[in-house]
Amino acid sequence: MSKYFVFIPQIVVVLLLCLEFALQLAFPSNAFSDLKQQYSFFYDTAIAILIVISSLWLLFYPAFKEANLETRFLYAFLSIWILALNFTIHLEWQTFILFALYAIYYGIRNKHFRIPDFMFWLAVMYFAWHLISLLWMLEFSKGLNRLLFVYLLFLLVPIVFCLVEIKQNMRDTILLLFFRFMFVFVGISLCCWIAQSVHLNMPITDWFVIKKAAFNGVAVYDYIFAWSNYYHPTYNAIAYLFALACGFYMWQRKLDILHVNTIELALYSCMSLVLVLITQSRIGIITWLLVFALGVVYLLRRHKKFIIFGIVISSIMLIIAMFFASSFIESFFRDPVRVQNFDTAFAYIKTNYLYGTGVEGIRAIMDSEEFAHSIGYDFAHVGLANPHHQFVGDLMQTGLVGLLLSLAMTIYLFVISIKRRNYPLLVFMVIFFMIMQIEMPFYLPKGTMYFLAFVFLLCPQSESSSR
Repeated sequence: MSKYFVFIPQIVVVLLLCLEFALQLAFPSNAFSDLKQQYSFFYDTAIAILIVISSLWLLFYPAFKEANLETRFLYAFLSIWILALNFTIHLEWQTFILFALYAIYYGIRNKHFRIPDFMFWLAVMYFAWHLISLLWMLEFSKGLNRLLFVYLLFLLVPIVFCLVEIKQNMRDTILLLFFRFMFVFVGISLCCWIAQSVHLNMPITDWFVIKKAAFNGVAVYDYIFAWSNYYHPTYNAIAYLFALACGFYMWQRKLDILHVNTIELALYSCMSLVLVLITQSRIGIITWLLVFALGVVYLLRRHKKFIIFGIVISSIMLIIAMFFASSFIESFFRDPVRVQNFDTAFAYIKTNYLYGTGVEGIRAIMDSEEFAHSIGYDFAHVGLANPHHQFVGDLMQTGLVGLLLSLAMTIYLFVISIKRRNYPLLVFMVIFFMIMQIEMPFYLPKGTMYFLAFVFLLCPQSESSSR
């Protein structure tokens, strides 16, 4: 019977699709987002139930069954936090606190403390430098708030992971759980898209455009992700694109139900592609192609001739595309707002590249009408808060040291993923590096939690020692 459990996500998606249309028939004049606002308690409860029930899938996996009761609770709290990263910031903080408190209890009770990996020290130094930068931050209270709400995670998460030990088979189990949960997540989002198309009386083909579009003044991704209470298409893409990589990774794991079957992988590949297209995430489209290509390379890793042939063909196609469609490709990355963001950031960096503004000081510069006028712009794009590029943002906010630390973390993770042939970590870093080119993920709790949770889950663990 256990072999049929792999179809639970597909069955859930089909049932949810039926529910979507039933709601549409029952409330023909209401958009899905309107229902969410009218019945907010119901939605918050439903999301919590969805996460908890999904974590119960662990009960069917051998690695979870073999662990003792204390360790099972540890893995359950960790899994709940990982799944909650796809929803509101408050929910991910609440679930992290639960996991952290239990990890402290687990570490003390079992006298367990893992020798920190070098990534631990890099993360701690990154936090420490942001703490020091408060000394020259003009608005201390705002800087302290950002430090506690975001950058403190670079200290807390590494310490928490030092108190727990995650075995290889359990790590793979959590990745499989994440893949199957994201199958449902993507499925619900697509159901929401279809229901909204019916409500708006719009053909579903109108959603497939490259440029950002809005219907009735509302961005398309606000409709699609309305059910999850978190709308940002780029950060949502981190999760469902990494889940695609997990699908490729687990496809060849033929251990009971601890593997992804071909139907699952094919369906999810198509579903994630449709989602990234209809949410009109330009960097998401490029990243999906990279993840899919890396997945195929991983499956064909023992057939070097096919890999070399594929690389040659891909390189030729890329060169042709750059030659004939260079302006179109450039439009993926350059737009007036982004150009002004970069001009503002570099104009300030030229005046203070050693120390930067101090933590949170970049917001005042980016929102300053006076500074915008000084570099030749008529107005500032108030509310963007940061340069929307991780390394440029680090240089502007914490100077040369902050930039070097973020570069060191990125390079180190790429090096160990290649050196140790850690495919999940490598693909995660490819995805995150692409996001770093258009966002400043370390500036927000959502991006920071995604990064730290998966990096410390996927990093090889040192031998543990009792302290």
